[in-house]
Amino acid sequence: MTGYYDNAAKHKTSSDQEKTLQDAVIKTIGSFANTLPVYQRSEVMLFIMGKIPVPGIYPALGSPNAGFEGSGMIQVMLLKSLLQVSERYESTNLLTALPSSFLEPLLSFTLMEEPEIRLLVLSILTSLIDRHHNAARLSDVSVTFDVSDLELKDDACCRQDNLFIRKVGKALSDPTLTSAPLELGLVSVQHAQRLYRHVYLACREESSGRSHYRALVTLLAVLGVELANEEVLVDLIRLVLALQELALSNQEGLSTFNRCGLHAVCATFLHLLSQLGPPPELQQHITQVIALRQKDAPHLLPDHVFSEEPRYGEQVSG
Repeated sequence: MTGYYDNAAKHKTSSDQEKTLQDAVIKTIGSFANTLPVYQRSEVMLFIMGKIPVPGIYPALGSPNAGFEGSGMIQVMLLKSLLQVSERYESTNLLTALPSSFLEPLLSFTLMEEPEIRLLVLSILTSLIDRHHNAARLSDVSVTFDVSDLELKDDACCRQDNLFIRKVGKALSDPTLTSAPLELGLVSVQHAQRLYRHVYLACREESSGRSHYRALVTLLAVLGVELANEEVLVDLIRLVLALQELALSNQEGLSTFNRCGLHAVCATFLHLLSQLGPPPELQQHITQVIALRQKDAPHLLPDHVFSEEPRYGEQVSG
């Protein structure tokens, strides 16, 4: 934090040395957690979460001169450690994987301006929700894939998962949440609705890039597969419709790339969702819309938006 690795301040720390140390600490935490039983890994994640400084909520860590930059570095480092543990965490239900004491502070990081922090949160959520290890199969989905080819592993939504979906936590005090659309269930504070709402709010950040939109598609896809019941599917469709409205709105100040990215996310996820249970009419409609975009507006589809050199038009249409 001081920029030196000795008390006399004679030996300045290089960025490569700092990164080497951070990576070593993060990998050590992950290796240590991997040796523990599941319930103790959960305790490790809660412990790490309790140490992450959140502006305005938890005091900043580090030296007195570190300021926000020092806190930001610790946030990234601890979230990377959390991701290391979550990738090896095995849970049979979301009620134990995402308790309120863990979920609420984790979701608060989706509102951070730092792109790396938001991306880490999306990855952590995906790791914890993806109990059947489908994320790897869903990370490169497009609007042309067939779900049956992915050999997805899924079970019926268990009782604990249903409790997680309906569980009501403490009311949120963040005033920024009042700007989310009513369709996302602002009146209630159920776990699943809180998750959808924070996903929506994270999509309003203009600093999001290809990696964020790819991670968002994967998270939504894992949610659709892991919590595949009628109530969840309806809520996910409402979330996607709200994201489309966000992409079409002129009030948020999003760039053309951001709007195209949101349209690509919605098209990709709806194509997946239409094969998981909704009426055949919906699947037919989505297929027709995607075919029209492939012909007249390819910049609204993932193959263009998520490429290394995205090409998109001046106007973003519906």
